[in-house]
Amino acid sequence: MLDEDELRRVLRLRPIRTSWRSKGSMVPMQQEYERITGDPELPAGIDHHRLSHCGPPCQSCGKPLRSFWARICGSCMAPAIRMDGKPGVGILWKLDGRLIIDGISLKEAIEDGTLKTYPGTHEELWRRYSSIMVVPFIKQESLARGRGVFDLVAQRFLLYADLCIISDAGMLGLIREHLNLPPNTEIAAEPQYRCRNCSSPS
Repeated sequence: MLDEDELRRVLRLRPIRTSWRSKGSMVPMQQEYERITGDPELPAGIDHHRLSHCGPPCQSCGKPLRSFWARICGSCMAPAIRMDGKPGVGILWKLDGRLIIDGISLKEAIEDGTLKTYPGTHEELWRRYSSIMVVPFIKQESLARGRGVFDLVAQRFLLYADLCIISDAGMLGLIREHLNLPPNTEIAAEPQYRCRNCSSPS
């Protein structure tokens, strides 16, 4: 897998369409790929071999999952989602229209007052993701964010998120699917998770 800068360096050596079949036309591109990765075999569909499209690290082998929705790790084949088939809690962002999310079961969740929640903050998880180049090096505070929690008193799941997220039916569907949220989940806008666009004066 390549980060965005590495991918640009490889793709700029891609031959123009008229010379694709020319003998040796792919050699410069292949050599740059090998120099960066150590792998002499240039993969097909190299445009998709980018870390920014990968998911979080596998809990078993540590390698990035192939997407944020992967059900198993493509490297070690271990189950990728730690939800045990039941509703869980999680932490999430909306980046360029796509969902970035990590969810865990209630067994793994920590207690914070009257809530069971995902351990750690948005900033901590984003820093971990960016360190392995799964997400870009940007300030995550500018993004639409959210968090799924479980209220121990009301015995109900809650989803607090930016208005950009809760007003997007497709995005809500993905969140519900990933966290296995029940129909009676309470959904509410949370001011502290407002993205840059929502925070800007009209």
